[in-house]
Amino acid sequence: MEPPPLEPPAASRPIYLIGAGVVGRAILHTHLAAGLPVQLCDLDEAALEEAARGCRARFPDLVADPAPPLGGRLPNRTLQPAAAAGPAAETGESAPPLAIESVVENRQVKQDLLKDLEDWLGPHALLCSNTSTLQIEGLTARLDHRQRCCGMHFFMPVDQRPLVEIVVPRQAHQAAVEDACRHARRLGKPVLRVADTPGFVVNRLLAPYLNEAMRLLQQGAEAPAIAEAAFRWGMPLSPFVLIDLIGARTVFDAGRVYWQAFPQRIDPTVILPAMLKAKLTGQASGLGFHRYQTAPGQPPAPTDRLAPEAAAIVQKYALAPRGWSGPAILHRLVLPVLIEAAALLGDRVVDSAAAIDRALAGGLGFRGEGGFFAALERLDRQALLETWRQRDPHDRALSGGEAVMEAIAGGEGFATAVLAAGRR
Repeated sequence: MEPPPLEPPAASRPIYLIGAGVVGRAILHTHLAAGLPVQLCDLDEAALEEAARGCRARFPDLVADPAPPLGGRLPNRTLQPAAAAGPAAETGESAPPLAIESVVENRQVKQDLLKDLEDWLGPHALLCSNTSTLQIEGLTARLDHRQRCCGMHFFMPVDQRPLVEIVVPRQAHQAAVEDACRHARRLGKPVLRVADTPGFVVNRLLAPYLNEAMRLLQQGAEAPAIAEAAFRWGMPLSPFVLIDLIGARTVFDAGRVYWQAFPQRIDPTVILPAMLKAKLTGQASGLGFHRYQTAPGQPPAPTDRLAPEAAAIVQKYALAPRGWSGPAILHRLVLPVLIEAAALLGDRVVDSAAAIDRALAGGLGFRGEGGFFAALERLDRQALLETWRQRDPHDRALSGGEAVMEAIAGGEGFATAVLAAGRR
């Protein structure tokens, strides 16, 4: 996906990034790489200092200084790249402040934070949430100026995923949404506007896919075989590496939102909560589905097989094992994404198969030639249908699944089948 032309930064706009965790730091790096000075805030002073050290190593000319606590309460660091001293920071009428929160995926925490930000930054500030699944309308209940809040959802790894979902709640003013879109384009990110529903687009496609990968583990498929099927389909990462990268806690929280919103469409695996209980939280901690060992100056790389600790959890919760071929694994991974694509169109979260293609390419890095639907056309249609027929009746009852598979069995192209099912 080609990035959009960079838009000039707004003159002297204060930018506040709230949250110095793994995702917050990735969003921070994207801003600094675009030459935008920011203020990074987090309740954890140690996390702020660690983030500042990482930025100094990555951006040698960076100026990183302590700043007064935001609102007199939230610890703060000012980070200014050398590029910010050039034309991008020309004086002019100051634009209203922009705040992007990327804190824990908890509705109450985000509600409280957004209200604080509105009080601290004023009624004209643009407030954006990087929530991956929670509806924006539910996060703005306490705001006096709800029209100035929308979603700005980045994807991990942020430096490799060009897309930003701009989530448009019903109460948002068009001017605020356009402002958020312009800011994303200043970062070199193309924008996909989506309706304000749980999971939006990308994570509604991702949640059932990751859940299915973990169910395959429980049913005896080997992690390297699942990863190979994902690569062959067009995914850039093993689903288990992706979970480790995002963080098991975030994936669990996002999956819970999906399950609560669409309980009839998913049978949640017990593996992820067991991973959390065992503190196998992912790449940031060094141990998740894989063990991560980093040499100086090198990014962490997992082994091909599961870490022994993760393998023990899979074994504990193993269901009746069976032999798995590569195509059978691939078809199991594909089916929930295909069905969810039809549901997204039916719910009018997006309005075209092309938007689904853009979401998968820009948000998940899908690289199958021609996009998601073109990659589906290269699959064995009859084998995919047989995989569907062999599934448990409960799984086949997934909302929208029957309609999609009927259209495919009737010879429709995959994109046409999804559109037809979405309209029912």
